[in-house]
Amino acid sequence: MKNLIYLVFLLLTVTIFSFSTIINTSYSSATSIKKTGTCPAPTGLVGTLSGTSLTLDWSPSSGVTGYSYGGTLSPNGSFNGTTTNTTVTITVPSGTTGGTFRVNALCSDGTSSVSDPRNF
Repeated sequence: MKNLIYLVFLLLTVTIFSFSTIINTSYSSATSIKKTGTCPAPTGLVGTLSGTSLTLDWSPSSGVTGYSYGGTLSPNGSFNGTTTNTTVTITVPSGTTGGTFRVNALCSDGTSSVSDPRNF
């Protein structure tokens, strides 16, 4: 029973951390939300839209265990995800004309640093 309680607590903790990361990378018009961590925020963000393919690139940050990214699409829509890479390609809806994205660097101590928003 103790092991089951510990497992539930652990899963709840991971879920809350994951949800917190998604909230921090939820890219509505509130671009002033920033959580500063111990590792540097990603820089050199480039988004390239070609048809229904969106490629996001950024420079690596030191002390990072992964990245969380997200953004808004024009005329409507949003996206988010996590990766250990510095390049991701995602499929976006037909008719997408542009948008904005940010990237969180997930630091080894559990904090995160958020990039400035970048248009594509």
